[in-house]
Amino acid sequence: MYYSTNAESWLIQEYEKRGITSASTLASQRLSKAFNIQLFSAPQTPYSFYDEEDGMIMLDITTDAMQQRKDFFHEFSHVLLHAGDQRSLPESLIDYQESQARWFSLYAAMPYHILQGYLDQEPAVIARAFGVPLSMVKERLQQIQNRQLVNKVDKIGSQLPEKSAGYNPREWSADTRRVMAQLQKQTGKGVYNHVGLQHKY
Repeated sequence: MYYSTNAESWLIQEYEKRGITSASTLASQRLSKAFNIQLFSAPQTPYSFYDEEDGMIMLDITTDAMQQRKDFFHEFSHVLLHAGDQRSLPESLIDYQESQARWFSLYAAMPYHILQGYLDQEPAVIARAFGVPLSMVKERLQQIQNRQLVNKVDKIGSQLPEKSAGYNPREWSADTRRVMAQLQKQTGKGVYNHVGLQHKY
C-alpha cells in the first residue's frame, strides 16, 4: 500500500484542480500556464523566481530536451515551494531548498495519481511516457518503494503493545529469572522492570 506524503497529496490536489490527470498533460508549457508561471529559454543557467504575483522559470536553451525537462521540474518545484530570489539567501538555506526541490521534482514530474497506471511497466517505458530521463524514473520508483516500506513499518509498529509484557519480571519464567539473577551477580547491577523499578530476586 502506498500513502502519499503531505507535500505529494497537496500537489496531486493542485494538479487535479487544473486538469493535470495524464502523462500528456505534464508538458512544461501546459504546467506553466496552469500555474501562472512565465517560461523562458536562454543560453544561461536555469533559474526561477516567485512572489505573491508572478512566477518565472528560465531554462538553458543550450542543453538537450531531457536536461531541460529535468531542469524545468526542478525550477517548477522551487516556484511551488519557495518564494523570492534564492541568490540572496545563506548557503545553508540554499542547500536545504535545493534538497527539497530535488525530491519534490520527482513528485511533480511523475505524480502518483498518474504514475500508478504505469508501475507494471519497465523504467525505460515510463521514462518515454513521462518524457523524463531514466535516472529520474529510477529515483522516483525507489522513492515509492521507500515510502511503502515506511508505511509497512508504521503499520506494524501501531499494532505492537505500548509496553512489552515479556519485560515484566513478574511474568518471567523460572529459567529467565535464574539467568537474570546470575547476570546481576556478575555485573553487580540491578535489573529494572518495565516501570523503572529495580527488581529484587
